[in-house]
Amino acid sequence: MRNSTIRISLMPELIHRLQEDIEGMLEYDVNCISIYPVLSIDPEEKIWDLDKLQELTDSINEVSMYAIENTRTNIQTLEYVNEMGFGCGAGVTSVYVNAKGSVYGCFYTAQEEKDYDLLANFLERKVFPNKHITTGVKANDPKCNTCDKEYCLMCYANNMETQGDMFCSAAWCKEAMDFYQDTLPLCDLSVLNSKVATMEDGATDILNAVNDELYEISGYIQAIMSGDNKFRPTMRHVTERDIESRVAWMNTLNDLDSIKDSLKMLMLNMYSVCKKNKRVINNE
Repeated sequence: MRNSTIRISLMPELIHRLQEDIEGMLEYDVNCISIYPVLSIDPEEKIWDLDKLQELTDSINEVSMYAIENTRTNIQTLEYVNEMGFGCGAGVTSVYVNAKGSVYGCFYTAQEEKDYDLLANFLERKVFPNKHITTGVKANDPKCNTCDKEYCLMCYANNMETQGDMFCSAAWCKEAMDFYQDTLPLCDLSVLNSKVATMEDGATDILNAVNDELYEISGYIQAIMSGDNKFRPTMRHVTERDIESRVAWMNTLNDLDSIKDSLKMLMLNMYSVCKKNKRVINNE
């Protein structure tokens, strides 16, 4: 079952069973367990109160820690969340096909066969380029335009069905995003742990991954300092022989030291610029 994903749709009254049930699922070595707290299709209906959301946050963080320490399975929540300003990924990062061969941007519109979201039908070899209503949608809800959250779970289909408007805020959306952000760090760590744990060559692959990240960070720092906005990082891979001779490990430590020195120089440069700007503002 390594390539399988288990999706859990969770109601508040079942939180007390979550950890025990997931620990049982982890024994099957699945790739991912996605925990999705059920949210109402009605933007005005709250299913989760703050106490229950906090309890769920604590439970998922405990489950993520357990998965990291004992398995190679990654834990995810609210898989359709996007960064604020990017909207729903329906028809952009994903499409859905029903049994009739009709292609829709959203799983809900595919299930319900909503004509307004029909993209194509591959059995009939037809394309409907102007049907996908969510492309390029702009926010027209004052609450959404002034939202201070980093992430958004806005759903065009739910809004259309209940409010007759693609873009409208929900009574529970900010609380749901607080929950998502509070569980994101450990969920992200579980994804990284899953990637590392499935590497075939062990230390060599792990060190390559570390080196790739270090080279990219170092390159972007240098690009910032030189004013180059077209920088593209190049990666340097190590071999098993490098691991044995410790050369790669020393190069990695050296790269970290270089990044530290570059950040120190960048900090001093930024301080100098800020100090200069302050003098200009104060007419000194």
